[in-house]
Amino acid sequence: MLDAIGDTFGEPWHGALLEDYELGVHVVLAGYQVRHVYDTHVNQEALPSIRRLLTQRTRWAQGNIQCVKYIREVVKSPYVDNAGVIETVYYLVLPFLQMLGGLSFLILFSAQVGYWVQQPELFQVALGDTLGVLGLLFAFSVAPFAVWGFVYKIRCEPQASWLTALGWGLGVWLYVYYMYICIARAFLRIVRGKNGWAKTRRNAEAHVVVNGSVAVEA
Repeated sequence: MLDAIGDTFGEPWHGALLEDYELGVHVVLAGYQVRHVYDTHVNQEALPSIRRLLTQRTRWAQGNIQCVKYIREVVKSPYVDNAGVIETVYYLVLPFLQMLGGLSFLILFSAQVGYWVQQPELFQVALGDTLGVLGLLFAFSVAPFAVWGFVYKIRCEPQASWLTALGWGLGVWLYVYYMYICIARAFLRIVRGKNGWAKTRRNAEAHVVVNGSVAVEA
C-alpha cells in the first residue's frame, strides 16, 4: 500500500503535522479502503497537563489546516463516494468555520458592548436582543450536545441515569471550546511560518538497562 502511494504521489509521507490523517487520505486516493476494527484497541496515556494538551491539539489543528490542499483531489477521486466527500470536506474546512465563527462572535460582542456604553438608556432593549441571541446559541450549540448525552446513554451506558447523561452532554459542550484556543494558535503558527514537530512529553517512566543496572528516566 505504501509503495502504491509512493508510485502515485511521489512518497507516502508529505510532511503534515497530522500525519496519520494525511496518510489515510492518500490510502483512499490510491484506491485502498480504510476500515474500523471493533475488536482491538491501543493503550494511550492521557495528558494531565492542560498546557501539554493545548500544545498537542494545536499541532493537530495545524495539521488539519495543512491537509485542506487535498480537497480538490478528494472531490475528483473515483474512489471517494458522495458521503465520503461531504465528510472529508466538512472535516477539513471546520477549522476555518470555527475561526470565522469565533472572530464574528468577538466582533459582534464588542460592537454590542460599545453600543451599551454610548447609549446606556437603551441597555434594557439591547439586553432583550442579547437574550434572543443566547436562545439561538442554546438551540444550535448546547442542545445538540445534550442530545448526544442521551444517545450515548441509550446505546452504550443504559445503567446511567438521565441526569448523568445530561451532565455528560453538557460537559462535552464545555470541553470542545478549548479547540478555539488551539485553532487560533494553529493559524498563528502558520502565519509565522512555524511547521516544526514538537512531540508532546509523556509521563511514563522509561527504564533502560545500563551495565546490569536499571536507569530510570522520568
